[in-house]
Amino acid sequence: LPIRTILPSTSWQDAGDIELCWKLCRELSAMKPTAILIPGYYTLPALVAAIWCKLHRARSILMTESTRADHKRRWWKERVKGCLVRILFDRAIAGGNPHYRYLSDLGFPDKHISSFYDVVDNDWIAERTAAIRAASQPADHGVPERCFLYVGRLAEEKNVLGLLNAFAVYRANGGT
Repeated sequence: LPIRTILPSTSWQDAGDIELCWKLCRELSAMKPTAILIPGYYTLPALVAAIWCKLHRARSILMTESTRADHKRRWWKERVKGCLVRILFDRAIAGGNPHYRYLSDLGFPDKHISSFYDVVDNDWIAERTAAIRAASQPADHGVPERCFLYVGRLAEEKNVLGLLNAFAVYRANGGT
């Protein structure tokens, strides 16, 4: 699939939601997709993409890993959210059973929820890890002698700051 960069000279955080949404709509109108995978329903660009789908008769597919247990829920917000996802999204891909149940609790039709959303190719990682561990020189596989790796969103609920603080304590206590 072709890759298109909407904001080649700045990050989406620096651009601001209005500029990003405007450019997103222009790009979608130029591409004319028949379906769009939309990661979440909690940002303005995600909502704009879903609305664009409705206006242009494209299928909107929600990708979600939200669960009821993510944080404290308020009944009235859950009702609004349920209406929003039912109106804006034609289908959904849930990360697993808890995510599937949460969508179902929001009133999203079970027959329109799929559970094959897996953002990590675990088999590939396991195979590569085994090969690297068996190799006499990890550098042969492009792995530095020492590395610290975090893979995930830079979102508050991911507690990346806590991870970095723990790593700093590890290093201060002699970890390499």
